[in-house]
Amino acid sequence: MLPRPFFFAALACVALSSCDSATAPRALPTSITMSPGSGPPPALSASVTGNTVVVTGTIGVNVPCYEFTAGASPQQDALVVTLHATPVGGMCTQNTATFGYTITIRDVPIGTWNLRLIYDYRGPSPSTIVAFDTRITVD
Repeated sequence: MLPRPFFFAALACVALSSCDSATAPRALPTSITMSPGSGPPPALSASVTGNTVVVTGTIGVNVPCYEFTAGASPQQDALVVTLHATPVGGMCTQNTATFGYTITIRDVPIGTWNLRLIYDYRGPSPSTIVAFDTRITVD
């Protein structure tokens, strides 16, 4: 039999770890469509239809050889949407590039959310920027 103090400490650890896993953010189904930008960039925007949220905007990168992916998850009162920009390597023209995007997030839980769009630039000089922060309501 385990000594009482050890038994209660072990029981508390099991209870706490099960609580943490229940509150871990879950990824929502997310898709992204990219297109080369031209002309003045449109303003960032978000729209809600049912339980689907659509975020549109543009992202600038220092060279056009990037791969883009997106993900979204609810975290407390925020819906965090991350646009990842990852350099693909190889030969690339050394000029700046702008890409338009549409990110679609499905199965968003009902409620009022602080939608936070994060640009996650990966590569030799990684950086993370909060690009957009607005309030949305999903009915």
